[in-house]
Amino acid sequence: MIEPETVIICLRAAMLGAGAVCFGAGSAALLLAPPQVASVLRAYLQPVLRGAAGVLAVAALVSLAVQTADASEDWSQAISPSALFMFATTTHAGRTSSARALLAVVSALCILLARGNRIALLRLGSLTAGLFLASFAFSGHAAMHDEPTRTLQEANHIAHVLSGTFWTGALVALFCAAIILLRRPSGDQVEGAELMLRRFSPAGVTAVVIVGLTGALNTWLILGRAPLDRGSIYQLLLAAKIAAVAVMLGLALANRFYFLPRATRPAALVASIAIECALGALVIALVAVFGTLEPV
Repeated sequence: MIEPETVIICLRAAMLGAGAVCFGAGSAALLLAPPQVASVLRAYLQPVLRGAAGVLAVAALVSLAVQTADASEDWSQAISPSALFMFATTTHAGRTSSARALLAVVSALCILLARGNRIALLRLGSLTAGLFLASFAFSGHAAMHDEPTRTLQEANHIAHVLSGTFWTGALVALFCAAIILLRRPSGDQVEGAELMLRRFSPAGVTAVVIVGLTGALNTWLILGRAPLDRGSIYQLLLAAKIAAVAVMLGLALANRFYFLPRATRPAALVASIAIECALGALVIALVAVFGTLEPV
């Protein structure tokens, strides 16, 4: 039988990935898309956002049930109302997961109902997804210290996860903008798509700087040293994450300074952003795994 810990890792990856799309792609579409391409971009993104919203809500609710089973070491407790209620109300992990599930459901409902020009609902859905992601700072490694270090680490982790998921999720919106260029629409839409891609540069650089600084501080707070121990699975996975982020940064620089100026041939730009998206998914999978390991 599959162990609850394995299912929790899969659900954690699903929640982080779906949350990144809802928060990052939604925010990028709202903040970076100029008027001449905003409605077209949202139309491209709508199926992706709805799919991510559904995954987010289902994964968060199922995660609460699986954690209940894990805590009681009995799979049958996952569907026991009394066990679920007790876990959700009497344990720190249960209360955190319950709040997370509520945020996920609210975010999903807002995004699923954000049809046409209902920008306010999409904005609320993206904001709530951001709060959902920030809630991971109050459990796991981010809450391993006593005060006052704990408060510092939680604040640092919030900045780290929000900047990282904004960057990763926004890549989905950039991919849609690059697809618009690839399909060679009207002149206004081409201009709007190119402008959005250029606007992402300062936002992306800011996110990358925050990711790097908060990631370094987080590593120091957790390990007290660089992740160089090859005998530690945790440190190997953390090092792999850092390497993947470095490659993503290199591709982002290539997109901005090489592929985008050559937007008359957008296929290479689409391919480069697609690789970035795949690396972002890899980073999220690595985080889902090493986030459940002993940080040694």
